[in-house]
Amino acid sequence: MIKIILKNIWSRRRINGWLIAELILITVLAWIMLDPVVEMTYDLSLEKGYDADRLCALTVKVSNDTTLEKANDDQFYRIFDKIKRLPEVENVTLTSFTFPESQGTSDRVFVTNDSARIVASVIYYLPNVNFFETFGIKSAEGYESVDNLSKMSLSENQFIITKSLADRFFPGENAIGKTLSGDSEDEQYEVVGVVEDVRPFSINRNANAVFSLTEGLQGAMMYNFGMMVKVKEGINAKDFAYKFNQNISEFKDGRTYIESAVTYDILTENRNITPMGEYKLKVILLCFFLINLIIGVIGNFWLQTRQRASEVAIMKSFGATRRNIVSLLIGEGTVLTFIAWLIGCIIYLQYALSHGLYMGFTQNLFQSFYSDIADCWVNNFSVHFLIISLIVFAVMWVFVLIGVTIPAVNISKTNTAAALHND
Repeated sequence: MIKIILKNIWSRRRINGWLIAELILITVLAWIMLDPVVEMTYDLSLEKGYDADRLCALTVKVSNDTTLEKANDDQFYRIFDKIKRLPEVENVTLTSFTFPESQGTSDRVFVTNDSARIVASVIYYLPNVNFFETFGIKSAEGYESVDNLSKMSLSENQFIITKSLADRFFPGENAIGKTLSGDSEDEQYEVVGVVEDVRPFSINRNANAVFSLTEGLQGAMMYNFGMMVKVKEGINAKDFAYKFNQNISEFKDGRTYIESAVTYDILTENRNITPMGEYKLKVILLCFFLINLIIGVIGNFWLQTRQRASEVAIMKSFGATRRNIVSLLIGEGTVLTFIAWLIGCIIYLQYALSHGLYMGFTQNLFQSFYSDIADCWVNNFSVHFLIISLIVFAVMWVFVLIGVTIPAVNISKTNTAAALHND
């Protein structure tokens, strides 16, 4: 069968040459379109480490902004308690200027024993307001429960860290009581708790984060102070936010009031933390490319296959079965696709070796910032190239298969005498 396929391809080398040239171009274009979309989709599919889909953000305001620092804490906590008693609410916390996906999140450099510089995001939280429970952040196995962590009093030199950081700095050891060294010799931080991995930004594959207490309620008020509500299991966060906004006038105490409620994903999208606009644009361009691929590739192979009706009739006259005919034509299409794909990948490899492969949001936004990128297939050039290459081949082969199989089945059913007569 292979010899017959290769012989047929060679006998139609002029037509097949154009088909291969077309498929080579499509291979290169498919690489350009698919690589970023696959990588971005992978990044966005990773576990965030908290219950983002059950969170709603409430913006807290105080009338007469000039006296923000003099606001009565009691007003905040009365509103806080009222929201906590709502039947749809499982938990609520006060948020300062930093939380996962927040623009206010700062970064700190830590140095390992082997002198590697690791950058971690610093997330500040308020004490005794169920911060970890509300976000759904879980304590790492073998460490203090999050309930105790939320109540813990921390000094400015004490941190709660993620498991990734603990494993990076203290592999195989209990991290409690251990010291993280900062960028300068006088920066020493004690580890007092370890939680499961939390990604500070969904666009970043790293889960390097440390949690630190902020200076208190009035300090937090100066930096986009708000509340974060976690709705109960089975409650739709979007419906809760809509209902809350309908009755928002009920949540006012003195000069303090709730200005708005939005779901967590809308909050992060409005603040342009996750560049979903770029992702959506690339997805749209990919869809446009695939539509043209369907029209072009399927159309060309469909036409070329239909034009071989007389050849198929001769094959049938010599005893070839429908299955033999369809298998032969599919085999020819597969070989043409493989040859073009291989050449196209070699061409793109030359570009990738000099310019690199697409490394996702992490590289494009934080390349100069993060020296310790999470280890995964994206960062392994060989594996990355192989995975995307196979995806490109699969996409191309599916369209070629459609373009060949349907007309091949149809012409294999054609009456031999009628096909030869029409030719």
